[in-house]
Amino acid sequence: MRRIIRHAGASVTRSYREVIYLDREEVNVEVSGDVTARNDGRLVIVHGTVSGSVMLRCSRCLKPTECHVQAEFEAECEVRNFFAMAEGNYEGLDEEVTSIFDESTADVTELARQALILALPMRPLCRADCKGICPYCGADLNEGPCSCKPPKDPRWAKLEELLTKMKGRAKSP
Repeated sequence: MRRIIRHAGASVTRSYREVIYLDREEVNVEVSGDVTARNDGRLVIVHGTVSGSVMLRCSRCLKPTECHVQAEFEAECEVRNFFAMAEGNYEGLDEEVTSIFDESTADVTELARQALILALPMRPLCRADCKGICPYCGADLNEGPCSCKPPKDPRWAKLEELLTKMKGRAKSP
């Protein structure tokens, strides 16, 4: 990227393969993608893609399931900021910029990691029709119905009494 900082209109494209540590899932994920850095005269714009497979737990039955994730990312930095960072002057630079860029490079691994985390499903499913687990006995409902009888909800007790009385009145002549 060093060569495009000094030349407006210059760009460079690279493919990458990285192992990224995801804090949220506490796993290492091998990802790949392409990244392009382009100098438009005022900004250096880094645009890329990331894809990889992550093992997550199904949000219904808790079984491990592989989720393939693809995402795009983009970051930009003013060209003058690269020269300021090269001189050791970080005053007035946004923390977002300095966490990704230094005087001559962009941290593609961090950009890819952030994009991957944002693209992860909030509620991953092992399959679309997953029935989950019984909330009372924990049986996997994908393997068949459970044999437990859910406890009665005490909030409905008065209504149940009223229904019983009404049924009793309906039977009497």
